[in-house]
Amino acid sequence: MLTRRILLLSAASAAVAGTASADAAALAFVNAIYNSYTKPHSDGVLIDDGKKLRRYFEPVLAAAMN
Repeated sequence: MLTRRILLLSAASAAVAGTASADAAALAFVNAIYNSYTKPHSDGVLIDDGKKLRRYFEPVLAAAMN
């Protein structure tokens, strides 16, 4: 019984750690976009090639836009 608890607690803590790092990465991504619009005289994010399109959009949509 104790082994089952340890396994469940280990899996739960790994899931929380994975979620926290994914949340941090998502927040950094959104902040990078938002910060480009808050600077004075900024035109925002320039998306002028396929590589940049794929960074901001889902691959199928980026291919259609390209």
